[in-house]
Amino acid sequence: MGVLGNPFKLFGRLLIASFQITGYTVTFIVQIFGYLYYRQRYMIVDAFGSFGRSFTDAIIIIFRD
Repeated sequence: MGVLGNPFKLFGRLLIASFQITGYTVTFIVQIFGYLYYRQRYMIVDAFGSFGRSFTDAIIIIFRD
């Protein structure tokens, strides 16, 4: 029985993933404001890449056995 067969395990993983994604989003927004404040616009692309990678990793953890 995988993650999709056990609703409690699925709910637990979704809850953990939602906390991770919220943390990644807050960090991303703080980074963007910091880069804009210090006029480092070239670093914004790195922040988008890091956010996308972290978001994808959080989603993958949900379905990993």
